[in-house]
Amino acid sequence: MKLNYVEDLNYDIKPYIDSLFIEKSIPYKKLTNIDFNIFENFSPKYGNGKIEKYLSQLCDEGNFDSVIIIKAFGDKNNKYNILASDLSPDLDFGIVSFENPKNKIMYYNNIIFLYYSKKEGKLKYPISGKKENLFYDLNPIKFEDVVFDASTKNLIDANTKKNSFLIDLKNRLKLNFNKMIESLKD
Repeated sequence: MKLNYVEDLNYDIKPYIDSLFIEKSIPYKKLTNIDFNIFENFSPKYGNGKIEKYLSQLCDEGNFDSVIIIKAFGDKNNKYNILASDLSPDLDFGIVSFENPKNKIMYYNNIIFLYYSKKEGKLKYPISGKKENLFYDLNPIKFEDVVFDASTKNLIDANTKKNSFLIDLKNRLKLNFNKMIESLKD
């Protein structure tokens, strides 16, 4: 499949993610002294011992019980994200369309939640079904009609598709956030 078009929504999702913490009355502190490069080696399949050791030290130094990491999943070197090399590394989410089929778009997500509990000593992520899971970077959405105007390189009825995408993304973020918080409470 040939990548045809990417619709960057130019939407700031941070206030929504902040509202999830506020809604659950969870006090949080944004840490600025994080070495984010260490998270580039995160693997959902294999051990993350080096990251877990780093997070354990971070918890000790900051007197934290847990740490939540909100990060981009894909980068050009991440073999788990097949579109990362084709898309801008700054694109956290958007709508992707391909040349064929002409009646399908893909919701692209590059945001994941990771969490570490000092008590368990493990770096984890919320596990959910495929449609809710943030690790599936492409979520196909099929329509009855053609969704992309090849001559103008624009989505047809773009605002409706953008709004639907944002509703879907927010629902997925909230579901994953709630699973993460429930796991941290145990």
